[in-house]
Amino acid sequence: MRKSRRQELKTNVLSVKLQEAYAWIQRNSSYLTAGVVAVVAILIVAMVVQRNRQAAIDRAERTYLEIQSGNVVEKPDLVDQAGRLADEQGLESPLGVRAAELQANLAYQLGMTAGLQDRETMVSRLKQAKGIYEHLLAQKPAHASAASWRMGLAATEESLFIADAGGSKEAIRKLYQDVIDGPTSSFQVLAKEKLESLDARLARLTIVATQPASAPAPMIIPTTSPATLPPAAPAAAPTPAPTTAPG
Repeated sequence: MRKSRRQELKTNVLSVKLQEAYAWIQRNSSYLTAGVVAVVAILIVAMVVQRNRQAAIDRAERTYLEIQSGNVVEKPDLVDQAGRLADEQGLESPLGVRAAELQANLAYQLGMTAGLQDRETMVSRLKQAKGIYEHLLAQKPAHASAASWRMGLAATEESLFIADAGGSKEAIRKLYQDVIDGPTSSFQVLAKEKLESLDARLARLTIVATQPASAPAPMIIPTTSPATLPPAAPAAAPTPAPTTAPG
């Protein structure tokens, strides 16, 4: 009997609670409806924002690929396009970092292609590439591509040094040494070779640069970028040798 009585009391209490809950819902139905509508609206807005964000990322990726596949010699504006993409994405974005690296690579390629036939363009573009590499290294010193940037910067410094437009032998040497002493990368062997031959290489090219000018030889347009291949030695002056972009 006691058990049955306790069960009955519990049932009565539950019934009362349900009635109170139902009465509360009736009194606040308008608020509940508004709350449900608000939650649904928030979810819809979040979905739209996410979809738009993904669409923007996809567009930016397509833009990057279009710039990367373009011919910077025929379309020098690709350098600026890569820069705008880098600014839009920012260096906190992986795409922004890649776009900045691409801009440096293209500026280097354009400068080396200009060569002594257009020294002003060559120096201007090499200095532009140098500034971008330095900015990347300052902002992202531990980035996975830092060794590649240092090799690109070293090659750019070498080219400026030979062109008597800046560049420092000690700075070049330090860049190669930083790659050698840094985290394991595919550039360490090449950096060691470049460092060991640096004095002889720069001395030889400097001697050539001081000789009487002769008709410039045709220059081969680089077909690689610093991000994909190790850097080649800078072009000799005033008779530039075929060059490739830095690695």
